[in-house]
Amino acid sequence: MPSRPHSHRQHRGVLEELLAPSEPPPAAPPITPPTVVPPAPIAAPPEAPSEAATERFSASLPVALVERARTAVFFTPGLTLSALLAEALAHQIDRLEHERGQPFPADRGKLRTGRPVRLPLT
Repeated sequence: MPSRPHSHRQHRGVLEELLAPSEPPPAAPPITPPTVVPPAPIAAPPEAPSEAATERFSASLPVALVERARTAVFFTPGLTLSALLAEALAHQIDRLEHERGQPFPADRGKLRTGRPVRLPLT
């Protein structure tokens, strides 16, 4: 089968199409200034510690006592373990101060830490 001669006209159309001036790119959307967000109000400085301030406190207690406390909290709606312990501790300190006849002084000095010293029995 004889081959057909290529048409130069066909190639020119493609070349003209490629070389023809292209359409201008679409216009970019107008640039809008960024929205200014007002700064958040500054929080007030924290108040001085009050009686409502809390502190983490760690103590070793008998397992049976801890279990009784957890059971009491479980069966008392609205009661927390922290609230139960705080109330019990305050009650006991009040009792000790009543027996003493006056509150304990605020300036107590440092507490001894570590295991208590046991004196030998004689």
